[in-house]
Amino acid sequence: MLNGSLTYLSDLVSFGSVDLVGTIGKYLNALSSFPV
Repeated sequence: MLNGSLTYLSDLVSFGSVDLVGTIGKYLNALSSFPV
């Protein structure tokens, strides 16, 4: 999970929050890939 969070933060910085909706969508999709 920590690695996924770091990836999310890295992507958020890379996008500069321009494609925030897309980034959130990708983050949620990544979360769904992990067993909760």
